[in-house]
Amino acid sequence: MKNITSMSVEEMLDELAELRSAVDELTKTMQKLIDGKIPEDIRQAIRDIQMEFNEKIAVATVRSGALEVEIKAQCKVFMETRVGTSLQATFAEVHGWDMDKLRTYRSKHPELAVCELVQKRVTIEKIKPAKNDKGKQDGK
Repeated sequence: MKNITSMSVEEMLDELAELRSAVDELTKTMQKLIDGKIPEDIRQAIRDIQMEFNEKIAVATVRSGALEVEIKAQCKVFMETRVGTSLQATFAEVHGWDMDKLRTYRSKHPELAVCELVQKRVTIEKIKPAKNDKGKQDGK
């Protein structure tokens, strides 16, 4: 196992993919072993409990979503932050720019470069195989 600081980003991405895959496989194997030790009547009782609670969770989730939509809509209409007992809905105006026009304007006014704020963000996601390469990513 190489020291992370001596690895290229590509090597780190490959190792990360291998580790994620290994964790998935270990989790599946662990669950199979656990399931093999639990008698069928206990597994059925667990499924019954899950069904009972899944319905209650679904109802609460739908109601929560509806409340969030309405809270956000009202805060936008009144343009204000509202505070409840344990939650707060914060209103903020977010301004956007037409970046093409802004770049054109900035190219004519280089003194504006000092005002530029660049936020850097990196996300790691699975590579989606091209349509003609279907399956190649999976090693098939």
